[in-house]
Amino acid sequence: MQTELGAVRAAVGVASDPDTAIATATACQVCEQRFRDAGASRCDLALVFASAIHAPLAPEIAATVRASLSPRCLLGCSSEAIIAGRTELESSPGVVVMALSIPGAQLTPFTGPQVAIAEDDDTTASRIEAAFNASAQLRGVIMLADPFSMPVSRVLPAINRVLGPLHAPLIGGFASGANQPGQAALMLDQRIERAGAVGVAIASPRLEIDVVVSQGCRPIGPNFVITRARQNAIFELGGRPAGEVIRDVIASLPPDERATLKQRGIMLGRVINEYKDRFGRSDYLIRGIHAFEHTSGALLVGDMVRVGQTVRFHMQDAATARQDLDMLLDAQKLRERPAAGLLVTCNGRGRRMFGRPHADADAVARAFQPPEAGESLARGGEEIGPEDGAGPLPVAGFFAAGEIAPVGGECFLHGQTACVAFFRDRTEAARQTDAR
Repeated sequence: MQTELGAVRAAVGVASDPDTAIATATACQVCEQRFRDAGASRCDLALVFASAIHAPLAPEIAATVRASLSPRCLLGCSSEAIIAGRTELESSPGVVVMALSIPGAQLTPFTGPQVAIAEDDDTTASRIEAAFNASAQLRGVIMLADPFSMPVSRVLPAINRVLGPLHAPLIGGFASGANQPGQAALMLDQRIERAGAVGVAIASPRLEIDVVVSQGCRPIGPNFVITRARQNAIFELGGRPAGEVIRDVIASLPPDERATLKQRGIMLGRVINEYKDRFGRSDYLIRGIHAFEHTSGALLVGDMVRVGQTVRFHMQDAATARQDLDMLLDAQKLRERPAAGLLVTCNGRGRRMFGRPHADADAVARAFQPPEAGESLARGGEEIGPEDGAGPLPVAGFFAAGEIAPVGGECFLHGQTACVAFFRDRTEAARQTDAR
């Protein structure tokens, strides 16, 4: 079934309360009222994110949202922190609900087994294509996964083969806040999964989904070509021992930057598209360096590498992360105003990285918020309540234990990133192109 054509509309409700029933009911009540105020009459997709303390009662959360909003599809997960509007609830429990009305929406829910890896890659891609109900009108896929049981990195190459030709992004991430298997909650309609993955593929003639990914890292040192490697081990860079190269790069940094590296560690950026003449910040896929193996002299990185790839060392700091996200949002401000945003940020960001709360959420909110009057800016901070999460752009999301989003046209599993999916009305020009 499809919805009637119209504008994409959205609303967000959030409540911070340790009582699951109260938090969910309040968030739904606020979301429902704002949804009506936005002129929406039917909820196509409800996105629900709940603090880990509420994960045991996920069935009750899903039931309350379904009873309140009657969504055609409900998708959500538990997390150590949730996001609503310009607020990140890192230190208090909460439930956030986003209601989306998507013109002409065809929603295809799926679970982990439908996208699981088979020995025959062609068979896997075909099954994923069927699971997504892939067509020219597929605009994007949201997937939420359990970090203990879902091999997302193994699944992504097959997903990229399906989504790549359609230019449809995948966004999502691992549920966080669970210390052992079975603790996380994945919500899909009336189903509650404690392992695997859940998701929804969204097709519509009137929807666009644009995803920005802020990796928040600054390159240091020059580019190097891998000259000897095996699996995730790099032995030589530019014909020199990898350990010698990384020591020289670190030694060339000012003392304050070396101190930052000591706190946060050094990262490796792998060029995604080797055919480009020049490589900018967004051309590198950032991966962690897990260890230096003294016996073999190898750098062990969080990815498979091969001889001939171009890499560059990177460092992560709060200033770079802020600047990078702001720059990406500035580009989005040149487009039509979004109807809503889904923000998936790493659980290593937030207060841990920035030393203050709400950094990523506030950046997204500020990007689409008109200037405030001076007397409004002068007000002091306020306690979060059911009315927080309101604002010019409805935003909801969660802190992930690994983020899924595209970089350079391919979807990857990331760490330490902030990923935002913007839901927009598809332009008339794009719709005419579709018709041809």
